[in-house]
Amino acid sequence: MRRPPVKLLLLTLCLLAADQLSKIVVSQRLELGDFVQVLPFFRLQRVQNQGIAFGMMNESSTLIIAVSGAIVLVLVAAALIMRNDRRLLWPLALLVAGSAGNLIDRVLNGSVTDFLQVPHWPAFNLADSYIVIGVGLLAVRLLIWPKPSASNERENVGPLANNERENVVPPGSYLDKK
Repeated sequence: MRRPPVKLLLLTLCLLAADQLSKIVVSQRLELGDFVQVLPFFRLQRVQNQGIAFGMMNESSTLIIAVSGAIVLVLVAAALIMRNDRRLLWPLALLVAGSAGNLIDRVLNGSVTDFLQVPHWPAFNLADSYIVIGVGLLAVRLLIWPKPSASNERENVGPLANNERENVVPPGSYLDKK
């Protein structure tokens, strides 16, 4: 029997909780448009964003919710399929938590609470940061980190991990290589 992806699930839930909690705290402490200057180059400013990145597609909330929901489902499926590759733990957890965090906001509030502000850049939130960092880590994983050798790759990918194949292949069948 396949082990559930406990580490992936816990990491994703912790990231998602941090995102949602940060948005709740900002919404309770700051009125829309108010800000707190934290550093000369960084402030917390509450903004509601009905669109996607940089406020694009403000009038398409139903489409954004549908596409975001599909993306979350694809990411969850990818996370379940690729869960044996430890190098994908952080990228997948970040991508799922970020996408799900903004989707939750859109469904519950009709918009996303953004609050992290640096000069010359639109406000963003933890979920947005998770997505950017997750994509960056995934790119590093796919483009830079060496791929597993062919023998290791065959043993650890696909619908079943190597240690689970014994239970599926009937003894004595042409698939049994013992």
